[in-house]
Amino acid sequence: MHYISDLSEYKDLLIVGGGSGVSLPHFNQHQKIQFIDSNALMISRAKKRKNSAEIQYHIQPFESFGNNQKFDLICFPFFLDLFNQEEARQILDRANRLLKDSGRLVVTDFYHMKKLSNWRQKLVLRTVIVFFNVTTWHRHSKIFNIPNTIKESNFQQVKLKEFANGMVFASLWKKAEH
Repeated sequence: MHYISDLSEYKDLLIVGGGSGVSLPHFNQHQKIQFIDSNALMISRAKKRKNSAEIQYHIQPFESFGNNQKFDLICFPFFLDLFNQEEARQILDRANRLLKDSGRLVVTDFYHMKKLSNWRQKLVLRTVIVFFNVTTWHRHSKIFNIPNTIKESNFQQVKLKEFANGMVFASLWKKAEH
């Protein structure tokens, strides 16, 4: 949500792994959103959120999303940490193909363990990972360096802001210029 006000001019949006749709009320009536989550309960919660944007909901994984529309903006809120680095590269490659040339990518996620500076942050992140392993299909024991992987996937960082004492980041990216 940190960058939503900066992105109000973008019309065609794709939100992947949007969960309960907490960000939906912040979009405007001129925006058309494709909202993807593989969890039907999360989609049901998202549909209950008041919003003014035109939204189409899809209960399916991003990997099987069959829409080849080009988007102005793609959002991955706490999504890439669900995958290993190679799977995330494939997802980012697909996002790059689905983005218009002037499009933007917003990624919010956890930093990898080596980035964290103190034992409390590492303990909290380890607890989050164990919780996800127990309660969801999340199957990874660590989080890779997501910002570096995004850079390696032909994106250029526009902005990055840290939250939760540096454990979480919100980042804005554009396609890399060649």
